[in-house]
Amino acid sequence: MADETLESFLNPFYYNYQGAVSPLYYGFLAGSTYVPPTFNGVSGAASTDPGGLFGWLIYSRTELYDPQKGLTTDNYIVYTEPLEFVKDLNALSGVTACILTTSNTQGGTFGFFSSDGRNITGKTNGNDFLSALYSLAYGGTLVITGSTSGFVSYESATDNYLDVLMCKGTTAEARYLENAVSTIGIFPSVNDGAGQTALNFDALFTSASLVSGSTVADRIVSVSGKNYKFDIPTPSLAPNTTYTGTMNLVPDVVGAFSNSKSTNNLYYTVAGFNNSKVLNGIVQSPILWTDTATKDIFKKNRVNFYIQTNKNYFMGLDLVGATAGASSAYTSNERIGPAKLRVDIETAVRKLILRYVFLPNNSTTRASITSEVSFYLQSIGTFLDPTYTQITCNESNNSDNSPTLTIDVTVKPLIASEEFTISVTTESST
Repeated sequence: MADETLESFLNPFYYNYQGAVSPLYYGFLAGSTYVPPTFNGVSGAASTDPGGLFGWLIYSRTELYDPQKGLTTDNYIVYTEPLEFVKDLNALSGVTACILTTSNTQGGTFGFFSSDGRNITGKTNGNDFLSALYSLAYGGTLVITGSTSGFVSYESATDNYLDVLMCKGTTAEARYLENAVSTIGIFPSVNDGAGQTALNFDALFTSASLVSGSTVADRIVSVSGKNYKFDIPTPSLAPNTTYTGTMNLVPDVVGAFSNSKSTNNLYYTVAGFNNSKVLNGIVQSPILWTDTATKDIFKKNRVNFYIQTNKNYFMGLDLVGATAGASSAYTSNERIGPAKLRVDIETAVRKLILRYVFLPNNSTTRASITSEVSFYLQSIGTFLDPTYTQITCNESNNSDNSPTLTIDVTVKPLIASEEFTISVTTESST
């Protein structure tokens, strides 16, 4: 059996990599819970699914390393740079037929790539591998799981919350985001990014009511477009072969978030040349900046797109939303920056108010809460118009010794045309 490896995809002529000053934490649900594979297929190919990309990684790390890396019961794996990720999968080479299936060796149903002797084609696991690899090019911290419980375990173990979720468009992803109050989900548009409309979130969420309002809908980012990877030599997979294929642009939008967080621009936007420049590949059929009619369709559908200027590709729209009830007009608070700012302020205020849940609801407690929230808002004051900031936690929205404690925070992002108010109420101990 040939020792195929995945190192061709790290060819520096075709694969650019950058570091990150402040790494983005992002999750990827790639496969399912690990099941030890059996190998009764042609040429030793797996006859059972180990759990997709995640399962193969667990198998590689626990069965093919000495000493083993991690446990078979691990429900998440963390990567911070591409080489380690590829190295873990390369351990599969020469042991199974999962990395490459040739036209004369059918049986790699659960493998990564297939070849007709000249062209390399990605299967489901191969496409997941490429999504992970090209997102890692932007310098973030990737958490790969086989179930959404892995994301919960990661956050509990590390105290790092996921900034974004790199999504394929599944119900499991959407419903995880409903309760992940600070995580933004990045989804392809319909037809894996080929369409101008967003996915049907009515069916993906537990309730169609969630597609509007400032709940999970303002943490949904949809993107249209395909990234074209062309004629990449793949000699480490098979001699005289090349890979040509397309991927949706979700990994590149993850990169835009990574760039924006690293440059402290996340509360402004992730779009524009500096934040969303595409590192690897060519965007197929970018939208012309002068094509107002097409841009209006995307705006109405709350679907983002890429444009091209001087051979550089970057996002031409930066909206959130799940489209239900959307009109052609949108408010500036539907832009990614203000939406992310709102989510993070609400999350921070909820954490702060919980410190006082066992104290009596009186003027002293309310003054302390106000002081802490004010200090927090000062820390992000660069992104706010101070003339609109207002914190209300007094007798006007509370009663002494009431079992509920309420704080209302009004702010106006610098890049927004309107302010918004966050109201947080929690039960006290009295």
